[in-house]
Order: sequence, then structure tokens, then C-alpha cells
Amino acid sequence: MSLSLQARPASFVSTVPRKISNRVYRILHGHRFAPELPAKSGEAPTRRNDQGQPEVGSRQYRQLHGRSHRAIYRLGAGLLSTDAVEMLARQGTKGRYDWAGLKEIIQQDRRRLLPADWFLQPTLFAVFLNHLIEFTPESLKLTVAALHQSARHQQIGKVSANPTLWRMSLQAAAIAKDAPLYRALVRVRPPEGTDVGWAAGLDLARPTSWKSSGESASVKNWWAGINTPYVDSNVEPWELEFPDAEPYGRLFELIRTPKVLPLDLPADAPMVTIVVPCYNPAPSLIETIRSACLQTWSNLEVIIVDDASTSGLEFITQAAEQDDRVRIIRQPKNGGAYLARNAGMRAAKGDFVTVLDADDLNHPRRLEVQLKPLLENEQLIGTVSRSLCISPAGYVTDFGSSAIVPNLSTMLIRREAVLTQVGFYDRVRKAGDREFVERIRTVFGEDAVLTMRESLAMIQLTTGSLSRAELRGGADWISGPRLAYRAQLRGWHASLAETAADLLPISDEPSERPFVAPAKLLGLTPSETLSHVFLGDWSPRSESMDAQLECVRGIQPQSTDRMGILRAVNPRFTRSAAGKTSAATRVWDLVENQQLEWVAWEQEATVEHLVVTDPECLIFLPNPQAIKLSIQKITIHVPSTNAANSDSGEPLAFDQTWLSAQCQRSFGVTPEWGTA
Repeated sequence: MSLSLQARPASFVSTVPRKISNRVYRILHGHRFAPELPAKSGEAPTRRNDQGQPEVGSRQYRQLHGRSHRAIYRLGAGLLSTDAVEMLARQGTKGRYDWAGLKEIIQQDRRRLLPADWFLQPTLFAVFLNHLIEFTPESLKLTVAALHQSARHQQIGKVSANPTLWRMSLQAAAIAKDAPLYRALVRVRPPEGTDVGWAAGLDLARPTSWKSSGESASVKNWWAGINTPYVDSNVEPWELEFPDAEPYGRLFELIRTPKVLPLDLPADAPMVTIVVPCYNPAPSLIETIRSACLQTWSNLEVIIVDDASTSGLEFITQAAEQDDRVRIIRQPKNGGAYLARNAGMRAAKGDFVTVLDADDLNHPRRLEVQLKPLLENEQLIGTVSRSLCISPAGYVTDFGSSAIVPNLSTMLIRREAVLTQVGFYDRVRKAGDREFVERIRTVFGEDAVLTMRESLAMIQLTTGSLSRAELRGGADWISGPRLAYRAQLRGWHASLAETAADLLPISDEPSERPFVAPAKLLGLTPSETLSHVFLGDWSPRSESMDAQLECVRGIQPQSTDRMGILRAVNPRFTRSAAGKTSAATRVWDLVENQQLEWVAWEQEATVEHLVVTDPECLIFLPNPQAIKLSIQKITIHVPSTNAANSDSGEPLAFDQTWLSAQCQRSFGVTPEWGTA
């Protein structure tokens, strides 16, 4: 098992597609003047290597990547890359300052405006990306200081026109409880409807004094604001058991389901089953079950599935005693929320079935509203409603996310059609909602599941939940295991659509899986040692896929070796949403055939040999503190065919010293260079 290596010069040549190389060549030879470069228009802003080729280092690369600031932010966010922060900082300050220098200027005096000749959008993207990576009170304080210095900047109008920047600006002001900053921002662009501006304003209006709150106009106005999306959905507002003192982190516990008269249903009205999985529940389960039982669609049953709880059993009993339509199923051992859902679906008697998470609340009209389209259209298989996300303390702003979201857990489906033709939820520990919805759409068509505009539930955002620990910034960053799972499930769904394969229910047995899932999502221990891991861009539109797979095929593993692939990005060519898409079909096949396995940056494992299949993927690497892999050796693979692609016949070379330093900084290893 070996790599055949050849010595390379101090720079390597990149094989660049023709449609890109012509533009890059013009940039390299001075046909596009960049503000940070001292060269005058027409002068070549490059140096040349020993072979006379234009050589690109970090400074020149900032001019040739050709991506928007938002794309750089999204690529950087997907990896939590401090390298992307550096690039944005340089672009915003016209090359004058790196991130450390920009940070120092922001910290000096927040009353002073940022220089008028700076580019405000990349500057703020750098600040927001830094906060997404660090996610600390200190990074939030820095973000707010930068916004104060930007609020009266001459380019603030352009910032307000960028949805991503404006959303994060308003959210930072709300989370920092900085009302003056919020007012300065909304003077530039007022909130519209129930957008992030509405949510930010609502959090800033949250009462600080709760004494005699029942008579307080500020409390009543704030609570009326919370109910805005429900009033807009033509349903009754939620009630609040007004406290006499600051409720701190328990305000969600004081929310009460409104009482609404049940519908006068005909004798043959279909039954609906609500499945409520729970594990070691809190007292809030009692109100959750109450919200299920108060449905205006009264022909229902509620199944509480106890996933082998060791505490909170009294709350399960109390919740079930509220209504004789509630029954309890006990799992013999803890298997996770999706196995618990499957148990409830097997036991269900309803014509339709839906799920309610143990922390959340149903509006009394949820079933009524979601059933209406299903009863009117037999071709429709399911409906999904929206939910307001609210913290235990009553705040609705979550950095990077919307306050009102389509809630896949609310999906109401035709039980028999789905269970016989699609199957049950996958037995993974998390991320199964999306797979189930996408599988239903694969079988019945994209329009089979209707996402409704109505808000009909409340999601309690708990700080310690598994999903929140693995999603950050509204899914700008997604954990490695979740990304791997998404890549494999979409490959499987694509194969189902092409072959019309049998779609019997997914088995609950770990050894019987229709597609590969990461060990962590199955409750198993991920690989702790891998002989080879291949770093590259494995997305479907990767420009260098052939060369990357050629590199993989060049390794002949021993029978006991475990080999993996590590997701990275090419800053010029990777789609900014690549982290949310599937993997290339050939890569999916290698994983399904167990020749390779997905490896996560945050995985605690020893990698004997890291093979970089595309050197350009080293330009954006994760924050070194987020990398848990222990790398013993690195080889940077240089494509063996260095064909020129530009009109001039001149190849494009990259500075080897620059990328070697990237490896040393991120992995603590000096790489070798060679061809496979």
C-alpha cells in the first residue's frame, strides 16, 4: 500500500476549465484592477515561478476567485473557516488589514464610523462569520460594535438590500438587547410582516418588569405580538398565565392552549392519531398532551410512546390521565425518537397520523386546518404547517434562523398509503424528518406533501437539544454526520426514482439498512483509526471530480484498512450551497459499497495518511480549534496532467509555500507534494 510520489517544484499547476481560465488569465494579467493591489491598470499583479508561469499566492487568489461576498460567507460558514474570515476582511479593507487588524480597529471606538472607502458588505460578512464560528458573548459584542460603526455609513443602504446581512444585523441587535442599534437599523429599512425585523423588535419589547403583569400594557402588547403569526393564520391567540415576577427561563411553561369549541363532526369522520414520543420528560409534557386533546377535530387518539424513560414517569402518567383518548406504549429499550414514532405508527388506528414532539404545543385548530386540503384532494398525501420557534425564556430570535419555520414534525399523512408504499421513519437517532418527507415525495411526487402558510404550533427551542448542537446559523453550518447522512439518503432516493425499487418499510434492525448512515446517527462509535482519508470537493458539480477519483483509485488498501473521504470546498468552483446537496453519484457508490466512509472534521479519530486530492481545497479550512482529527502524514496530490487551458497556452500555478503553511497551521503537519 503506497503512493508513487514524484518531486515537484515550489509551485504546482492547476488544471482549470476553459470557461473559467480565460477570465482568470485576464485577471492575472491586469485586465481587472483590484483596489487592494498597488499596481496600476494594465500592470500584471503577479509574480512568476522558476518555469515562468504566473504564480498565485493568497493575495492574488483574492482577485481571481470571482465569487460574491455572500458565497464566500456561505462556503466559510459551511466549514466554520477562519480562512474565509481572513479573505473577507482583506476584501472589505481593500487589502490593508487582516482579520486581527480589522478586529483591533472595531474594538477601539464603536462611536467612530468605519472608513468611508472600505467595502462595507465584505467587512460585515467577515464580522458575522467570525461570530458564527466563535459564538461567544465576546464575538457578539464585537459584531454589535461593528454594526454601530456601520449604521451611518454611506454604504448602509446596500447592506440593507442584502437579505442575509440584514437578517443577521437585526438579530445581533436583538440578541445583544441593543435597542438604539435596532432603531438605527430599522430607520434604514423598516420591518415587513413577521420577518426577522418583527422578531427582533418583539424580543427587545419583552417586558423586564412583571409585577402586576396582568394589568401591564407592555406585557399585553408584547404577548399580542407573539400571537401575530397565529392571528394572521386566522386562528385563536395563545393564552399566557401571567406571572407576578420575572419568569427567567420558564416562560414557555406558562403558555396555555386556547380553548376552542370542537367541530360538529359527522359519524364517518376520519380518525387522526397523534404520536407523542418522549424520553425522561419534563412537566411541560402535561401541557403538550393537553394541546393535543383540545383539538377541534375531536375524532382522535393520542399515543404517548415512552422511550424507556428513567425519570419523569409521573409526568407521563399525569399527562395520560387528562383524557381517555390517550394511551401509553412503553419501549423495551431506548432507541431514539424515530423508533418511538414507528412504534406509535404501528399501533395507530387513525386514517391519518401525525407527530407531536414532547416539548412542543399544538394549536387546537392544527388538525382541522391541515386535514382540510387532504379531504379535498385525494392525490395529496400529507400536509406540513409552520411553527413559531420560542425559547424557554420567551425569546423568538435565533441567530441566522427565522422565527417562523415549516415544521416537518407537523406532517400529517395518510397512514395506510404511506406505511404500505413508503415505509416508516429511518431508525437513525436524528435527522430522520427530512429523509421521511423527501422519500414520500420521491414515491408520490414533489406535490404530494403540501407546505401550508399557516402557523399552527409552537416549537420550544431548548439550548441543549441535539439538533441545535449540530445546526448553526439557520443551517449555514451543519455537522459532518448530518451532511454525510443527507448525501447518502439523496443518493438512495435518486436510485429509487430511477429503478422504481421496492419501498417496503425500513427495518428497525441496524444490520438491515437500505443505505449507509454515519455510525454516530445510528448510536454507534465512529471509526477511531483510518489508514487513508481523501480531502476534496465531493459535490455533484465538482470541477475536478475525475482527478480526485483517480487519486482515490491510486491507493491499494489492505483488507483491514478503513479509508474515508473528508468534505472540503474549492473556493472558486464549489457551489455555495454544496453542503446542503447530495454527493456525486460515483462518490455515493463508493460509500454504499463500503470502500469509503464519510469522515467529519469534528470526529475524534487518527488519520494515518491524509491525501489532498485538490490542492485548492486547502485554501478554506475549518477553524483549527474545530478540527478533532489527528493527522500523521499529508500528501498533496498534484494532477499528473498539467495541460494548459488558457487561450495563451499558459498554465496557472499556485504557491506551494502558501498551501504548505495552511497544512501546518491547521493540522500541525508539513505536507509532501507529489503525483499519484
